[in-house]
Amino acid sequence: MVENNRHIGSSFDDFLDSEGMLDDACEVAASRVVAFKLEQRRQERGVSITELARSMGTSRSVVNNMLDANSDRKTVKTLKRGAEALGARIVMDLENI
Repeated sequence: MVENNRHIGSSFDDFLDSEGMLDDACEVAASRVVAFKLEQRRQERGVSITELARSMGTSRSVVNNMLDANSDRKTVKTLKRGAEALGARIVMDLENI
């Protein structure tokens, strides 16, 4: 007996939305992308964790959490400060749905 799968033919976003997980998944994905890009920029510029923490006026543990793509202990404010300390800015945009 074959069961009908309500997700066949739908997108992954549709699946996440139907499970009530789309907003959280998008938030986590965006945070991870920004953290990854900040870490790349830090390494390209040769800035140590200590130097970055000092320029942000925070601790190394906050910087480590900010740069850890898997950490959920970062805020938009911290990411923004990190970007600014590395000579960048975070750009958010709206997209039609």
